[in-house]
Amino acid sequence: MRRLRPVLLSVAALLAAGIAATAAKADGPTITPVSLHVTTPIPFGVNCGSFNILWTADFTGTNITFYDGVFLEDRWRIGEVGAGWQSLMMALQDEHSAGFSPHLDRLVERTESWAASPGPDDGAPIDKEDVRRRLIRAATDLEVAQLLEVRSTYMVSIGEVPVAEGPMGKLFSTEAVVRHAEALTAMVGPDALRSRLDPTALENGLIEHALRYSLGMTIYGGTSEIQRNIIGERLLGLPREPR
Repeated sequence: MRRLRPVLLSVAALLAAGIAATAAKADGPTITPVSLHVTTPIPFGVNCGSFNILWTADFTGTNITFYDGVFLEDRWRIGEVGAGWQSLMMALQDEHSAGFSPHLDRLVERTESWAASPGPDDGAPIDKEDVRRRLIRAATDLEVAQLLEVRSTYMVSIGEVPVAEGPMGKLFSTEAVVRHAEALTAMVGPDALRSRLDPTALENGLIEHALRYSLGMTIYGGTSEIQRNIIGERLLGLPREPR
């Protein structure tokens, strides 16, 4: 049995707990490396809090779960004792390689649909050179993002780990969504800011959703700063950031 130290848990779908075993010594307890456990819901010693998420359509949120004084049986352990971080790193590697190009794809598709529709003067926005230029820039970045994601997928298929290549795809695709969500929303104008909850929203509110949702993409799955650190250290051989 191991005592669960208070931890902040933000793992969706799975109840995963970092366990630190303690060993009594004359000068106080010594904390051993973290082990990873997964278990069914615990009826006591758990406190839940909530916070709202800006980028959801109805501003609903998720939860933060704190554990204190909880005991778990060793049979729930994943991996070896003290090898919790190694187990977590497998999941984190997959997370760092997450592809976000489909969000940019939808944004480009919906903006093109708007641009091809006749305006009040019977002319379509896509007839304007500036509109076509902005759409071409977004479509070009979409192609690059998709190629980076395909490279990571191929590496996994041949048994290689995209340690830096995965973060490269995640970093590029998420920041491309931010850039083009801002640029295309500005191009469409104030009408693009109506959300899908508004029956008059352009393209069912998906342009507005892309703008609001894009900022969250640069945070979860590893922030853009974390991705840059991984790329710099693991691919370019740069020194670790001072702690």
